[in-house]
Amino acid sequence: MARPLRRSVHSGLASLRAKRNTFAMTAPARLSDTVFASIVRHTPLVALDLVVTRDQRFLLGERCNRPAQGSWFVPGGRIRKEERLTDALGRLSREELGLTLPWSRVEQWPVEEHLYPDSMLDPTCSTHYLVIPLRIQLLAHEAVHPDAQHTRFHWLTAEEGLAEPRVHENTRRYLLRDLGRPLPLSGA
Repeated sequence: MARPLRRSVHSGLASLRAKRNTFAMTAPARLSDTVFASIVRHTPLVALDLVVTRDQRFLLGERCNRPAQGSWFVPGGRIRKEERLTDALGRLSREELGLTLPWSRVEQWPVEEHLYPDSMLDPTCSTHYLVIPLRIQLLAHEAVHPDAQHTRFHWLTAEEGLAEPRVHENTRRYLLRDLGRPLPLSGA
């Protein structure tokens, strides 16, 4: 009697693995603005921040959209449902930088919490992010190009970024981390 049960458990696991692989290969449908606004109102979002460096300089983009509109911020974005971290890195780096960055060059930093008084869809609704910062060193031949989220990119050393008043406080935390300085409480 134990054998048929074991076979059915193994069959069930194989079926779940096949479904999981199908989900990973299929991009989820884009949410309507109404559904997304409801999610932002009621739950934290999970995102990757791409802390991109080259020659001891950080890539910062001037943000076009809320939240953090008008400030200098690292590239990044939300992780989609059923999207693996490695796939999210590839998608976000393609969308925001114009090149696909490999996970093999990632240094993952501790999770951050970002709180904003507004959101992408509603200036009166706050946004709560749990962010996984990924530090990635660009190679000399890799060129980046601004996307719809950024009016322009700028390379700054950590010290230059800390001296620039338009660098967002959440990005300042990454610059402080790089310099080995104490960090203020996340989300404070």
